[in-house]
Amino acid sequence: MDRRPLRLHWTDRHATGVRPVDDDHQVMVILYNDFSRAMESRASPVCAAGAFDILAAHIRSHVVREDGLLLHRGLILPPQRRIARHDFRAIADIVHASLNADRDRPAAAASLRDWICEHLSADHALLVPRPSDEGLCCRSSALPSLSMTAHTPV
Repeated sequence: MDRRPLRLHWTDRHATGVRPVDDDHQVMVILYNDFSRAMESRASPVCAAGAFDILAAHIRSHVVREDGLLLHRGLILPPQRRIARHDFRAIADIVHASLNADRDRPAAAASLRDWICEHLSADHALLVPRPSDEGLCCRSSALPSLSMTAHTPV
């Protein structure tokens, strides 16, 4: 199994068309990549934990803002959003345990990367209307996957 950290790359095709959501998602990708670099560089656990804490704070505030925006637009929040929040807390515990023990960093970073990709895909499915849709609605759709590149530390 390839355990090299992967970078996320945002492109306009990942946009939902809802500016505050898209802006938050772009920042999330940037902060994840900063965190990933800290994890792979074998930076001190304190440095990597700081990068994670910044990312985690952004994710938590983003989810609150996003839920408010969705409710304001009259969308029914799918139950998966509550499950995703629980999953994020579990991943946060994995990241902190990895940093405290100073081991399994690639696996911890990959778990977080996968959560972010799932979150972006779910938001895209919820917010991007199909041509036959009238406005926004809850539905499922396939998001072109975020491109990821393996990065080998030098």
